[in-house]
Amino acid sequence: MELEIHAYGMLHPRHMEWTPDDRLLVSEFGRGRILDVTKGGNMRDAIPFAYNLLHPAAILPYKDKILVADAGFNAILDITEGGDESRPKVVAKISGPYGLTSYHDEIYSTFNTQVESGIVKISKNGEIINYVTNFPAVTSIWSRIYKLLSGCNKWEVAVPAGMDLLIFGHGSLGKLYNASDGGDFIHLEQNKVLVKGLNEPIGMIYNKIDQNLYIVESKTADIKSVNLEELKIAKDSHEPLDLRLRTPVVSGFYEPRCVRFSEDGKIMYVCDITAGVIWKTKI
Repeated sequence: MELEIHAYGMLHPRHMEWTPDDRLLVSEFGRGRILDVTKGGNMRDAIPFAYNLLHPAAILPYKDKILVADAGFNAILDITEGGDESRPKVVAKISGPYGLTSYHDEIYSTFNTQVESGIVKISKNGEIINYVTNFPAVTSIWSRIYKLLSGCNKWEVAVPAGMDLLIFGHGSLGKLYNASDGGDFIHLEQNKVLVKGLNEPIGMIYNKIDQNLYIVESKTADIKSVNLEELKIAKDSHEPLDLRLRTPVVSGFYEPRCVRFSEDGKIMYVCDITAGVIWKTKI
């Protein structure tokens, strides 16, 4: 596959998400901005959708809102209105948030403290509920650079079509877990591993067109995929897929963090934290 630059001029882009009105937003971790990169081009002096955040990561359109996990504020923020977020609207206070998704119409966020990492559920009344717990706390070069608790190498994603599944990825362990029912590390490690043999998995997305889960491997700077049927077999048999020898779908990045697709599933977008760009390629 041939890579081309879609957008550039960003300082440590972390995460992308499509909004219901077909805008592709990216979180610029290093400058505390959310940018509209739908049309691509030079983003350095672009007018941001939202600014004066600290260290935004995952973006989640949820019902009529746009939420963002900000590792600097240690909170999930409502940035629906955009603009100046120096006094943000806090949805929930969470230690070291990074990943953010919705599952069964409720919000889930990863967390990271000095002693553990996992997932919390934010109930409809705003209550914070521990959902996945006691996973090893994670650190990365980026958390050290920014002096954050967020290790920025864990993620969760819901697989909506044909399979009711919440997947939790832990970069340091190189595994994806079935976190649909929650639980602690020992339980999930012994019973719920779906995929192993990954090199620091970080971002994931389910492509509803080809029914593949695409996984970003940050350490080897590539993207691998597994299809829905493989995930079903791994889930039902309790025999995890080993992706150590699987050929990547695409490689050649510097340090990829997030992957998204066009509506027709044919164009892949990948944000690269080290290069400060968003790549795109046809699949």
